[in-house]
Amino acid sequence: MTAPKLEGYRLTPAAQTDLDDIWTYTVAQWSADQAESYLRGLAQTLDLLVGEPKLARERNEIAPPVRLHPYRSHSVIYRIEGRFIDVIRIVHSHQHWQDLIGA
Repeated sequence: MTAPKLEGYRLTPAAQTDLDDIWTYTVAQWSADQAESYLRGLAQTLDLLVGEPKLARERNEIAPPVRLHPYRSHSVIYRIEGRFIDVIRIVHSHQHWQDLIGA
């Protein structure tokens, strides 16, 4: 029996701020076109995770557990909550993600 399909993803306020910061930084460093392209790819990654929510390994070293999935220079930190992916943070690969989510 297959698991029911998820309905979509939800961004926490912190994840929305992360997206805004990624946009601002990318525009300042490169261009609006580059920022648009990067965020479009990130949105495609989020859609992929909705279709395959267990694609990323569960990280049980914190409670409640989270999943991390890479996208270029960032990692999407999320949990499967009911019929949604809850995106907790979108962090740069150089950031210590456990500190950013209060683990």
